Amino acid sequence: MIMVVGFGRVPWVSLILAGSFGVYGLIRKRIAVDSITGLYIETMLLLPFALLWLGALYTQQQAVFLLDNLRTDALLMGCGVITVLPLVLFTMGARRLKLGTLGLIQYLTPTLHLLTGVFLFNEPFNQANLVTFACIWAGLALYTADILRAQRQMNRG
Repeated sequence: MIMVVGFGRVPWVSLILAGSFGVYGLIRKRIAVDSITGLYIETMLLLPFALLWLGALYTQQQAVFLLDNLRTDALLMGCGVITVLPLVLFTMGARRLKLGTLGLIQYLTPTLHLLTGVFLFNEPFNQANLVTFACIWAGLALYTADILRAQRQMNRG
């Protein structure tokens, strides 16, 4: 609510992205499919939409692949290969970790992005951002402390 008041309106895009990625992580954890096969199925489901989008780019003469130069084409293909590795590693890790642990780890990337933006690129970081950031990490610390306490009790009993 602090960010909503500071932002001036509900950040729907952020909420939808966060919710959809959480649901994605839950689905990937629950479906009994290995990482490579799951990624293949996801790719095939998205392929028609990607082809439609690429077709639209080509008809509007905004596409670059196979039209500019060989170096650009190689870089574009390389980006695809490099993108696959973290996706496969994520799904492998998601199946091995508890969902709570996975959720906690997923706060690290946005935190690192925030720190990069603020300290390297001088992005604005106002008081509402600071209070929200502190509340999020205080909640995560409380959650982690509770999990550790419960595990200690279980190990003793």
